[in-house]
Amino acid sequence: MAAVRTFAGTRDCKRCGTAFPLRADQANDLKRGKFCSVNCSNSARTTRPLTADDASLRRLYVEQQMSVRQVAETTGQNWKRVMLRLRELGVMRPPGREGRGRNRSASATYRKRVTVAPGQVVHHIDHNPLNNEPSNLVAVSRKRHSDFHKALEMLSIELYKKGLVVFDAETGYTMAPRLLALLKE
Repeated sequence: MAAVRTFAGTRDCKRCGTAFPLRADQANDLKRGKFCSVNCSNSARTTRPLTADDASLRRLYVEQQMSVRQVAETTGQNWKRVMLRLRELGVMRPPGREGRGRNRSASATYRKRVTVAPGQVVHHIDHNPLNNEPSNLVAVSRKRHSDFHKALEMLSIELYKKGLVVFDAETGYTMAPRLLALLKE
């Protein structure tokens, strides 16, 4: 049998001001029963003002290169509010790059050797990430980069089907003697 809810009067929503019925279990609890709906509760939570000033947010994020979460932790703020404020200030870095030290330093390394526009990634032609010679690097879109790797996979499958690449459980994929002979010519 379903429990019957009892109500203890009404209360005004702190967000929109609408009167809503107050459940009996919320009547004496000052932390509950403040909002008429989940939407009002979430909206009030995200629009609370930041206590940290813009200058400190900008200094930590731009000058000290902290991630949004690090800035939030340092200032004692909610990271979503910090992110929204940084967007309003117009200082947000491109998404997907912060907090990943390897990618951030790698992109800085590549930018010295090849021009990388926003939205592009660096492809290593010989698939050796340690070979950062300009002749081995090319900046391409993410889609094109994915296409390169798919094409290489298709080539390797064809070589396997033709018997030019063989598989051994101990050594993995290796060149067949036929392919080695062709390469020696």
